[in-house]
Amino acid sequence: MKVIVAETGGFCMGVKRAMDMILKATEENHGNNIICTYGPLIHNRQVLEMLSKKGVKVAETPEECAGKIVLVRAHGIPPDQRKKLKAVAKKLLDATCPRVARVQALIRRHARKGYLPVIVGDPEHAEVIGLMGYSEGKGIVINKVEDVEKLPEAEKVLVVAQTTQNEKTFNDIVSAIKQRYNNVEVYNTICGSTHQRQEEVKRMAEKVDAMVVVGGYHSGNTIRLAEIARQCGLPTFHVETEKELDVEKLASFDTIGVTAGASTPSWMIRRVVDVLESITHKDSAFYHHILFKSLRMMLNVNVIVSCGAGILSYVAASIAGGSRTFSLAMMSALYVFAMHTVNRYTDKASLRFREPEQVAFYEKWYIPLCVASGAAILLSLFLAYQNGKLAFFLMLLITALGLLYNVPIIRSDKNVLKHINKLKDIPGSKTLFVAGAWGAVTSIIPDLAQNTVSII
Repeated sequence: MKVIVAETGGFCMGVKRAMDMILKATEENHGNNIICTYGPLIHNRQVLEMLSKKGVKVAETPEECAGKIVLVRAHGIPPDQRKKLKAVAKKLLDATCPRVARVQALIRRHARKGYLPVIVGDPEHAEVIGLMGYSEGKGIVINKVEDVEKLPEAEKVLVVAQTTQNEKTFNDIVSAIKQRYNNVEVYNTICGSTHQRQEEVKRMAEKVDAMVVVGGYHSGNTIRLAEIARQCGLPTFHVETEKELDVEKLASFDTIGVTAGASTPSWMIRRVVDVLESITHKDSAFYHHILFKSLRMMLNVNVIVSCGAGILSYVAASIAGGSRTFSLAMMSALYVFAMHTVNRYTDKASLRFREPEQVAFYEKWYIPLCVASGAAILLSLFLAYQNGKLAFFLMLLITALGLLYNVPIIRSDKNVLKHINKLKDIPGSKTLFVAGAWGAVTSIIPDLAQNTVSII
């Protein structure tokens, strides 16, 4: 089965900004204060569950926020609620999306000039509730053309949109309003990200047989993506997680498109894509399924990446003109296998969301993988020793660094550098350590072993 993934799917700028702010707050807090969001941060249950595990509470009233660090979600809130929060919260963090804040400012300014603010959107949506708070009691929310005739008489009308509104619906309503009123000021405040997602769904409709839309069932922009896909005549499956995919129905399609709402994390999209790619067409040969399962197993056990390291080392040793090419290739492959296996297991807390299948595999085969990794480390060190003491000590160094990468080695109460308790916590450390280890094991050590060291 072919899977085409939308380039625009996943967190939008506003949601990413809000997530960065709340995660930074949890890292800096160290459990000293209770952190909460005023209302659900985003419309995605899986992300909210993740934040809950980090100690982030969800408060529904200002009274629940008393004495706490409070984050205003990306949707924004009415000004009267903001005032109450400032009065009771220990600290107020404003994660209102800048594009939503622009709409709030437009409504407030025009309401004070005597305009009738008309908001095209869902009256129950958190963003729209917040926008209405800036209309000074004059705003009206509509979401279909038929609502235009119910609007009151007005000399001047302002028309704005919920930032995740359907573009076609907004344009149709604007046309109807212009036919009724003479003085109409229109601001298309639909977020550029929303527009791009909707347009990409329309383009993808020409290339796919069905569409899977990933996102919360209460997410307005996700619901609209599903609506657009159906309007394009595509069989559409709106799911929150990979567990909700209808595998039997999806197996009848050759090409499936995947898009996602603005509050859907990349790891959830990946999980859905992984399941879709594992589905074999109902008319496919049986060996296709066996081949896919075998490749997935090799990826989980890090066989493919280990073979890649071995080949690189073999080439480097051959270029150096030595006779121990196979020994050095085995040393590199064993080292990479052990380090990838150990670090993926010790980092399973963060991998649990991005790679749940791999985490489940590691937990099921924990003992065999530990034994295999230990044996691989010892054998790689033995092979390095056979190729010279300098090669052995360098291998010993990168092995120690690899094993300690995810392990807390600095006590938090003795730590001068805040938030750095292990090598992984050093900014940019992954790029530095991974590149350095691969370079050492596939190039430098083979050079050392052949006594033709050339460091550039």
